Amino acid sequence: MHDYDLLQKDKSLLDIVKLNEANLVNFGVTSEMAMDFPNKLVFYEEALGGKDSKFAESKAARQKLNEMFEKAIEILKEELDQMMTLIRPSQSGAYNQYAAARVIKDL
Repeated sequence: MHDYDLLQKDKSLLDIVKLNEANLVNFGVTSEMAMDFPNKLVFYEEALGGKDSKFAESKAARQKLNEMFEKAIEILKEELDQMMTLIRPSQSGAYNQYAAARVIKDL
């Protein structure tokens, strides 16, 4: 179960605890425990909020980085590669080095 799913289950459980607080004493749940449950739930929810926001920031940063790499690849393909074909006849050595550097190795 994911953290957020657990939080939703706990919120449902909180309602059940409130409705059955008197009966829960028979199962070892004291009134102090029942009264403290909402505080623990708030603490857990706040802890998740920090985790979720960091995850969201990290995901957004990865997406932005991917977009920037795609733009860089587009510039290479549409502009720099085209310019390099112009120097190919006169400077074949430079062109060959460029072409070798442009080979993408999937490690």
